[in-house]
Amino acid sequence: PRPASDGAVAYQPPRGAPPPADPPARRRSSASALLSRTAAVTTTTLLGKAAPKRVKKSGVLTLDGHRRFCRLEKGTMTIYEAADGGKATEELVIFRAPIKFIKVVGYSPRDSPAPTEIRLFVEPEALNQEMNDQNSGGFGMGWHPMNLRVGRAPGETGYTGDVKRQNFSLWAKDKTEKHSWHTTLNTVTNASREWAWAGHEVKDSWAYLSGKKK
Repeated sequence: PRPASDGAVAYQPPRGAPPPADPPARRRSSASALLSRTAAVTTTTLLGKAAPKRVKKSGVLTLDGHRRFCRLEKGTMTIYEAADGGKATEELVIFRAPIKFIKVVGYSPRDSPAPTEIRLFVEPEALNQEMNDQNSGGFGMGWHPMNLRVGRAPGETGYTGDVKRQNFSLWAKDKTEKHSWHTTLNTVTNASREWAWAGHEVKDSWAYLSGKKK
């Protein structure tokens, strides 16, 4: 269920009263806050692409109508039953999965979550799919050029994750919080799979070059 609106109302001066005396300062404050948020998201995006497991983020989001403390750390997404981060103990974990098996929905035109919705899909075959998709065009390092002798390598099946296939939505309190979480999760989940694919390809290519694999 979607959370109820906070019912925020834009500021309006009393009738007949003069407008606030400091609108420029307010605008500067708003611009400063926007730049600060933009810088934070940009930094997280760059770090997320270069080292997704180093990205940390935590906060309270809504799941199934209840506020839940969520933590992204060391390449793992964890959701707790409690909303208070101080009470987020192992006994209260209700969801945990490596980010490389999580896909964030919402950037495709056919997928249009609500303004504050963060839609997640847990897929145990996510790594196998990533490697097969990357290699489907014939650019995978692991079979080029050594595999030209035997043709295209068979699809990967050995990287199935020990996770349950499921999908669910987390709800942010507003669009700004949704953008922050959505961007962070989308960056680190995709980057973690890309790094896993790159590592696999380097290892596979070295096996051919060293004669350990034919």
